[in-house]
Amino acid sequence: MINGEKFAKLILTNKNIPSEKWKVEEIPDAKGRKKYSYLDYKPNGLSKIYLSKDVYYGTSITSLQVAAHEVAHFLNNNKHKKRFRRLRLFNRWLYPLSVILGLFVSIYIWQNIHNGNLTMFFLFICSIIPLVISIIASREKFIDEKFADNASLKLILRYYPKNAKPLSRDYLKRVISLRRINIIAGIWLSILPGVIPLIFNLITASVKFFTYCY
Repeated sequence: MINGEKFAKLILTNKNIPSEKWKVEEIPDAKGRKKYSYLDYKPNGLSKIYLSKDVYYGTSITSLQVAAHEVAHFLNNNKHKKRFRRLRLFNRWLYPLSVILGLFVSIYIWQNIHNGNLTMFFLFICSIIPLVISIIASREKFIDEKFADNASLKLILRYYPKNAKPLSRDYLKRVISLRRINIIAGIWLSILPGVIPLIFNLITASVKFFTYCY
């Protein structure tokens, strides 16, 4: 039975991707490293597909789907490099900066909640920016993950060994659906840092409104 590592290599080889452009490795068992499979994509260099131990050596449909999922990310990034750069811009720079901005705005609002000179319009704009950026970043990530899931289904159906255990398309779809639930939950939870400043702002506005009225 083929395992995740061999299946990933099989797909990439059949896609005629030059071997100097990619490498499939098991995630190093070192403290502080990611334990889930991921792609380290280099537009102009050697991209590495890191598979967790259970996926790298695993022969289950779930292991093959995860391997195909990461390969799909590589193929998509390789085909749409501009979109990859945009996604990297959001994930690596804009989203972290929006979280930091949101944190400072939240702290400022909390410390000055009773300050009569607090400019609510300015703070509202500052709290909206992290929310908008986090939503856009989450949307881009969701589209990327959805594409990889759909592509992994096609890749498995096409490259799954003919002499292996019969593959059920419905079962494969259920496997993908279960994984997608976890991925979507993680993606949308990432919006929370952008929501917090807005909540603080609304609380501040409410306090000021009732203080003014009463």
